[in-house]
Amino acid sequence: MSNKFILILFFCSALFGAQNSNPINDIKVLYANSILDFVLMHSLQSNIHSSQIKHYKKNDLDISKSANVAMQTRRSSLLTTQRRHGIRNLKNQVSENKVYDNFYFIAGYVNAKIDLLNTQGYNANMIYNINPNDYFTFALFASFASVDSKDFALNSIKQNNTIAGMSMKFTSSVFELSITSGFNYGFNCIDSSLFNRVSFNHNYAFANLTGGFVIDSGDNNFIKPLIGVDVIYSPKYSIKGDSVAISTNNYLSLSAFGGIEFSMHYENVLLYFFPSYQYRINPTMKYITSGIQSLPVYLDVTNGINDYISLLIGSNFAMTDNSFIFINGLYFGNLKGAVNSFNVNLGFKILI
Repeated sequence: MSNKFILILFFCSALFGAQNSNPINDIKVLYANSILDFVLMHSLQSNIHSSQIKHYKKNDLDISKSANVAMQTRRSSLLTTQRRHGIRNLKNQVSENKVYDNFYFIAGYVNAKIDLLNTQGYNANMIYNINPNDYFTFALFASFASVDSKDFALNSIKQNNTIAGMSMKFTSSVFELSITSGFNYGFNCIDSSLFNRVSFNHNYAFANLTGGFVIDSGDNNFIKPLIGVDVIYSPKYSIKGDSVAISTNNYLSLSAFGGIEFSMHYENVLLYFFPSYQYRINPTMKYITSGIQSLPVYLDVTNGINDYISLLIGSNFAMTDNSFIFINGLYFGNLKGAVNSFNVNLGFKILI
């Protein structure tokens, strides 16, 4: 073995060792973890959004027709105006679509690549929709996600998220408006060149406001242009090792998005897809370092990741009059290729 080859091998080994202990890589793992929070939150909101799509039930029309025939046999020229008015109200009531409270359970697989961080894990969501009438939906939800991430230098982070919140949605024949809010409790564990299995909490609150128009294209198929805003507030948190510490600033993120939802009904099957574009107005999360001589005290490692595209596609199948199963998939990524994530969910719905 020549001396030149040994020198090259030594240089490559030293370079890899320097990368493996590079504190910027450790902090980028933390930042990628905050982006993963954003991805998982978007996945949860997509599941809430799809769960509020009303199902078209063919037997409702059959019931309405039967009621109309029954009322026609009861009609008589001797009926008073008041009694006729009452029958007319009954007819209108029967012909309206039924509204039910419903319960959803959704479980899914998550796969994401954020810069050089590869993530895999699962999520589970429970959603309870309360439908007091045809126009208003109130939802309570709880979500759990557990993911493991590793980068090229084997820095790793484990993230367990618990999210709870509520959503309200108003839908008329021409307009739709929804608001969602929730709180995330995140228990994380990082294992890197700077931190040897240090646990920390990363919590945040979020809210979403969405509005749009409802276009009925016939046969109970709909097109909905939608716009909205997302707000995320993350209070500062810190991670402390033996001789180093990293903390964040209070972080407020504002995002604007727009998209078009398409939903198509074929008897007991509902198909839907929803492409959208999202722009984060202030994606910057800053990190304050101490005990690291080679880094500035105030560090920004965001790489300017502002814009995202997403595609939600899925189908719901009516098994009985009161139960449905559905499957959906969400792609969420950055136009520059820095973020690529996939989330596939399978769930069931029970009408109460």
